[in-house]
Amino acid sequence: MLQPGFHLRYNGPNRTRRRIGVDNRDKQQSGNTLSIRFSLAQITREARIQLIESSLSAYPHEACGVLTGSIREPLQGTSDGIVRVNAVHPIRNAAGEPLSTFSFDPHEWVRTMYRIQKNRQSLVGFYHSHPASPPLPSDADLRGLQHGKAASYWIVSLAEQTCPVISAFGVNGISLYPLMLA
Repeated sequence: MLQPGFHLRYNGPNRTRRRIGVDNRDKQQSGNTLSIRFSLAQITREARIQLIESSLSAYPHEACGVLTGSIREPLQGTSDGIVRVNAVHPIRNAAGEPLSTFSFDPHEWVRTMYRIQKNRQSLVGFYHSHPASPPLPSDADLRGLQHGKAASYWIVSLAEQTCPVISAFGVNGISLYPLMLA
């Protein structure tokens, strides 16, 4: 059973996608200030295919990388901000145990960020895959949030390789909350 949040089940490039799960749009109070929260995530068809292919090509290791696109911040007093992904930038997994963890290769990370800035793209998220488990953040995933700043965090589950599942999460400090995939 998947946890709250909308997840995309991927049925191949020419098949339809199906949403499963429930939406959670609660605003969280962080100290005395209200954190910016996004409630929706969108990913173009091309980026979705690229995200799945990147994850499958790294199997059985965890894939990882960054996502670029655009962000529409919520209007004051609402939670309708949108994170839109239109490009996927895979980065080699340099973790010591790539079957169960990921770590960006430092040289590829720098080259990728340079290319993103040079092309005037906006970093909107990080992603990685779970080769054999659901697309839910692990404790290690949450600890890794301390090392980078992005509006969203995406996980691709390959537990069923013929039907990968994508989940998107908003980032609030060092915690994650589910985003509805639209």
